[in-house]
Amino acid sequence: MRKSVQKKLHQPFVAATLVPVHIEPTFRTATEVKFMSDTASQAARRTVNFKSSVKIQDVAPAKKVVANWPDETKKEVVGYIHGFCNAIVKRTAPDGSKTFEGMGGQFEVVPADPQEPCLRSGICYLGDSFQPMVTDILKAQAGPDGKGQVTGVSFAFEIVLMRASNPQGYTWVLEPMTQPEGLDPLEDTRKLLAARLDKPKLVEHKGGKETAKAK
Repeated sequence: MRKSVQKKLHQPFVAATLVPVHIEPTFRTATEVKFMSDTASQAARRTVNFKSSVKIQDVAPAKKVVANWPDETKKEVVGYIHGFCNAIVKRTAPDGSKTFEGMGGQFEVVPADPQEPCLRSGICYLGDSFQPMVTDILKAQAGPDGKGQVTGVSFAFEIVLMRASNPQGYTWVLEPMTQPEGLDPLEDTRKLLAARLDKPKLVEHKGGKETAKAK
């Protein structure tokens, strides 16, 4: 990660506010339900810590991890971050000079080390390099006037730590496990209807006999 981005992610934040958006009732997609089920079974076997916010750096002590690598190691998957974003969080620096954007919703950081606890929060910061992959979709849902139907965005990333020639000696990379996508609240029921419409319609006659009627 660039030094400027790294610095921003460690800035102290105050005065958190949620940007008002119109939220519609949301249904989970089949892909999201399966991923959440798989990670939930792993998370159930370890401690879960709740934080005021989470970020990718929470997954592992990067400097310590890289220091313990053999010389031939170039990168390592140190964990995962996944979540559901349905709001933009704005926070202001203590001196009021800068405003930073984060995400509001449900988020979880899952370290690759099974001995480390999962971290959960209703606020997440991915930084300037990665966050737009999620928030740009949310903003598009809200529209230019912010009054569009916002159904939220689900995402899941591998968190990869890589050697780098920068002063820190490492950089962070997020590799998508699924394409960040806006949720369609009618997606699952639409599939049910499509399956039903593809079948011949049954017509009941007197005497209880049913026959198939061509569409």
